[in-house]
Amino acid sequence: MGFVLAGSLFSTGAYGKHLDVSADLGTFQDCHGKFIGKQVPEETRTQMLAAHARWLTDHQDPKGMQADFCGADLSGVDFRETDLSGANFQGANLIHAEFTAAKLVHVNFHKANLTEASLSSVDMQGANASGATFRLADFRKANMTQANFAGADLREANLAETRFRLGILRGADLE
Repeated sequence: MGFVLAGSLFSTGAYGKHLDVSADLGTFQDCHGKFIGKQVPEETRTQMLAAHARWLTDHQDPKGMQADFCGADLSGVDFRETDLSGANFQGANLIHAEFTAAKLVHVNFHKANLTEASLSSVDMQGANASGATFRLADFRKANMTQANFAGADLREANLAETRFRLGILRGADLE
């Protein structure tokens, strides 16, 4: 497993503008989610994920909407094999969440808590995980190319066979 640190890195994504992911723990947007500190009912979550899938297919679809789980309590939720590209999980509680084989391209996990989350085989290209907590998280075989983990807590995380190229680890805790 090799890590490549970049001094300055810009990412262009289908889910956003040119993002300076090397900024000091910057965020893609402010948190104004309607579920801050609250659990998201399963039916509401299902509707939000369906709207997000439509948004991913066609950003102009009036029935589509980017998923915004900013600040929500999603502990233990199963997102396995779901395309969540571009979703906002900033500041969310994702303790014990299941993301195995999910597509998380350009996802915003800024300051989210993913302690003991399962992220094996995920695609996290260009994700913002700055300041997030990933203690004891399982990243086996994850693709974290160009992801920003500046200031993140990765203590005791399983990073076996993880692909991490051109990413940012400045200030991250890996011990």
